[in-house]
Amino acid sequence: MFIEMPVEIGRLSNLQTLTGFTVSKDEGCSIKELKCLNLRGELNICDLEKECDGKIDDDVLEGLKPPHPNLKRFLIENFGSAKCPTWMESDLSTYKNLIEFKLVNRHILAYVPTLGELPFLRFLEFSELEKVKCLGQGFYYHSNSSTIRGGGATSSSSRMTTTVAFLSLKKLRLYDMPNLVEWFEVLLSFRSLVKLTVDRCPELKIKPN
Repeated sequence: MFIEMPVEIGRLSNLQTLTGFTVSKDEGCSIKELKCLNLRGELNICDLEKECDGKIDDDVLEGLKPPHPNLKRFLIENFGSAKCPTWMESDLSTYKNLIEFKLVNRHILAYVPTLGELPFLRFLEFSELEKVKCLGQGFYYHSNSSTIRGGGATSSSSRMTTTVAFLSLKKLRLYDMPNLVEWFEVLLSFRSLVKLTVDRCPELKIKPN
């Protein structure tokens, strides 16, 4: 990981590979520098707590816009927003080539994005999500229901009984989620799972068999 990023890296509009981006308060080094890049492959975003003087506004990650559909690995670490950016709440199945997703948030995010429809997702990790209490049906599938959120329980959907969720997922890790109580089971899910790690989730009472 770089200690400091080149100033105004956002001008490199043809850049396709950037394995790590460290946010800085310096001019030309904010997260908005990423919005014009046509990235694919792997992207790790770290030190988001440095943006906006340590107070992460809800629209900070909006500067990214939707990542390139050929992105394969995506890590978001230490951001303080209460909600995911709108492009992450939309149908992430657009990013059909994504194989690894990691979300680390020590602050106030209370739900996780819907990821079950990513066809090639193999590795998934949620870490230090202190406010998340439930992994419900919205964790698996999108719905037209206005009440759906990634972690919450939702109304039934015919797609939930006909589509395999997390079709290719091989490794799933839930770490340091002290308030996670419920993890609902959905039929036709996790058919390829090889390794499940649940650590430091002391309140988890309901989980899939």
